[in-house]
Amino acid sequence: MDPRFMDDDEYAEWVRDGMWRRKHAQQYEEEVRKKAEKAARSARKKEIKAETARLERAAEERRKQKRSERERQREEDARAEYERRWKDLLDPNARPDSLLSFGDIPWPLFPPVTHPDATDSDSPSITLEHFTATAISTFLIPVSANFALAQVAGFPLPSSGLEKKEKKEKLREAMLRFHPDKFEGRVMRKVIETDKDRVREAVGQVARAINTLMEE
Repeated sequence: MDPRFMDDDEYAEWVRDGMWRRKHAQQYEEEVRKKAEKAARSARKKEIKAETARLERAAEERRKQKRSERERQREEDARAEYERRWKDLLDPNARPDSLLSFGDIPWPLFPPVTHPDATDSDSPSITLEHFTATAISTFLIPVSANFALAQVAGFPLPSSGLEKKEKKEKLREAMLRFHPDKFEGRVMRKVIETDKDRVREAVGQVARAINTLMEE
């Protein structure tokens, strides 16, 4: 209806209707805008949460990798120190009067892990309980990176011919060092009297562990 032809009451009603429509249209638009803003904020929060989780996973992977690298380096250093000490121990030019304690023997074991805040006096020492076939095998026979990853993933790989040969050579070399008769003749005379029984027991445990490993 054309407002020009409305009476006063009709015109007032028409104005009120228009105002209502305009008022509610603004309200609707405001609600739509608020919903859109809320959805955008929610989506942003999800994005931030997902990105934070991704960054935390990446940081944890880096920490694991660094720990793995430190552990691998610690093992390499321990094996190198083991070889060096055996070389010194069998050096014909070494001082004949130098006596050895139980802790001076280069055992085929990784040193017990110490707490970062521990002092030298707090550092745990190797005991007879540490001489297990598993511990000795872990020290003498390094696991390849691929083999280690496969084990972690739950898919152990079969040993190759080369790995089996290297294992046999490592164990044979260790047996030549720790065979009780050979050890008695080459090293035991250098051990202090108070430690000889403990050294003999440890040598026997090492030899038995190596025999077990050689039969696998």
